[in-house]
Amino acid sequence: MNEVGEGNMLGEEWKDPIEITQQQWVNLLEDRAIVRESDLHLLEALYKCNNYRATAKQLARLLNVPHHITLNLQVGQLGKRIAKELPISVPKHKHGKGRDKEPSWWNVPFWGETQKEGEYWILRPELQAAIQEVIDKEVFLLDVPLAEEIGSSDQKNLYEGAKKQIYVNSYERDRNARNQCINEYGVQCCICEFDFEKTYGPIGRDFIHVHHLIPLSKIRETYQVKPLEDLRPVCPNCHAIIHKKNPPYSIDEVRAMMRNARME
Repeated sequence: MNEVGEGNMLGEEWKDPIEITQQQWVNLLEDRAIVRESDLHLLEALYKCNNYRATAKQLARLLNVPHHITLNLQVGQLGKRIAKELPISVPKHKHGKGRDKEPSWWNVPFWGETQKEGEYWILRPELQAAIQEVIDKEVFLLDVPLAEEIGSSDQKNLYEGAKKQIYVNSYERDRNARNQCINEYGVQCCICEFDFEKTYGPIGRDFIHVHHLIPLSKIRETYQVKPLEDLRPVCPNCHAIIHKKNPPYSIDEVRAMMRNARME
């Protein structure tokens, strides 16, 4: 779903019931064979939106995905995997000649509503509650981008079309450490000063990555993170550049790159 489709009316809603409980959603969210890491990124981004709702185009901009069709396909595949895992009745398409008998896969995790901006995805209430429960258990990979992911060289099939995966360690994923970093340094990128809320409006509020200044090779399991000393807020683009080599570039090095590029 994205722009208002042919035959759809403003204010039209899709709230077909589905037999998935909050606990079942929790189980699904923790099962990487069903809800993949890329799905977690999308679901958490939608969870952070006002009233748990956004269009596919809005989410594509927020997640740095080149085209919203990628998200449409992703959500459709997610709905199919969920329906295959659970014995549920999948809602049917409401519009389109001959489509009224086809499953509406996106409607498995989402409600929908048509407005002038387009067709909104809205997290089902049970899924909203499950996401909060899972976030409390720190399962989500907080704010990791889809399009530029960096990881160890032996990881494969992390995300279709991705060339790298940004490795976000447990210290960067810790919600308390992240919050302390943001409370101290704000949500603007400390390198390029990009601000998601100023650019995209309320949908971008509090959306930022945090970067660990100490190279992962120097971190041990017993290391105690110091949020104000060790973490800095960075936007997805700058975070990707930082991790273009191993060990990563420093924040000052990336700032220098930007200054030199402007002078050329």
